[in-house]
Amino acid sequence: MFGLMSKIMNNIFRSSQEEKIVRRYYKAASVGRLMLHEFSSWHDYLEPETMDLDSIPRRQLKDMATNANKILAKEILKFCNRNFDGMTIDSLVELYEEIKGLRGLEIPLEEFESRFAKVNPIVYKGHPKHLTLCFSLWGLQFRCPEDEITKDICEAIDILEETGRKIHDLQDIDHIQAEKNKSHISDLTRKNVFASRSILYSSFNLLEAYLNGLSWCYCKTNDLSQLSKNDRKILEDHSSNSLKDKLIKIPRIISGTELWDSTDQMVDELIGNLKKFRDAMVHASPFSAPEKYGGYNKLRLLYNINEMVAIKTVGLLYLILSRIDAHIDSQGEESPRWLHQLKSSVDKVAIIEVTL
Repeated sequence: MFGLMSKIMNNIFRSSQEEKIVRRYYKAASVGRLMLHEFSSWHDYLEPETMDLDSIPRRQLKDMATNANKILAKEILKFCNRNFDGMTIDSLVELYEEIKGLRGLEIPLEEFESRFAKVNPIVYKGHPKHLTLCFSLWGLQFRCPEDEITKDICEAIDILEETGRKIHDLQDIDHIQAEKNKSHISDLTRKNVFASRSILYSSFNLLEAYLNGLSWCYCKTNDLSQLSKNDRKILEDHSSNSLKDKLIKIPRIISGTELWDSTDQMVDELIGNLKKFRDAMVHASPFSAPEKYGGYNKLRLLYNINEMVAIKTVGLLYLILSRIDAHIDSQGEESPRWLHQLKSSVDKVAIIEVTL
C-alpha cells in the first residue's frame, strides 16, 4: 500500500513540476507576444495563468512541458537576444506578473533596464533615452515629452490650416452675408485663435522639453566634474536658468563648440520677440510690463496672437531644433522621429523656408 501511495505522490509531484514548467514558459512567451501586438484582449494574455492544466491527461501535459523546454524556450531566447541584453525567462515572468496586476505597464527605460534587462538601442531607434516604455494591448510603444508635445502642435496645425482656409474663402462675401453666417464665422474664428495660441504655447514647451532632455542624457552619460560650476548649473538646475541661456549654452556644453551666441538672428526673433506673445498668454495681465522689460502692453500682445504669429513661431522653432540636432550629432544617431513629424506639419503652413 505504501508503495502505491508513493507512486501516486510521485506522479502528482511530476505533474506539478510539469505544470510549473508550462506556465513559466507560456508566461514568458505571453510578454513577448504582447510586445508584438498579438493579443486582442487581456483574457488571451492571461491564458498561461487561467488555463486548466489539471484536467489535461498526464502524457499530454508531459509533452507540453517537453515542447516548452525544447522548442518554446529557443523561440523566447531568440526574441530576447534580438531585443534585449541580459533578459532571462525569470525576468520575463516577473514582467508578466507586473503587467498582469495593472493590465498594462508604463515604466521609464532607465528603471526597466535596472530591473529587467538592457533594451537593444535598435528597438527604440529615433526615440530619446529618457523615454517611457508602454506595455498594452497596442503592443510595446514609447512615450517622451517631446513626442507628446509635437503631437499637440501637429493637431493644432491641422486645425489652423483647415479653419484658415475656410476663413479665407469667406473673405470676399459682403457684410450682409457675413451677418447671416455670423455663428459659423465666429466658430471658425474661435477655433483658429485657439489653434494659434496652442501652437505658440506648445512650441516653447517643446523647445524646453528638448533642451531638458538633452541635459538629462548628458548628465547620465558624462562626468560633470570636468565642467565649470556655471555649466553644471545649466545642465542640472532647470528652474533658475532662462530659456535663452539653455538654448545658447546646452548645445555648446554637449558638443564642445559654439552653435550660436546671444546676437543670433533666429534666437533673437524667437526668444526676444515671439516669446513675449507666449509670456503675455501664460502671465496674462492688464498691467503693462515694467520699463526695464520694454514697457509693452501684455493685453495687446495677448489679443494679437494670431495665425501669422503661430506659423512664424513654429517655423522658427523647427529651424532651431534642426540646427541643434545637426550640431550635437549624437554619435551619428538619426534625428528624432518627432522632429520629422514636426517638419511634415510645419511644411503645410510654413511661411519660412525650412532649411538648415
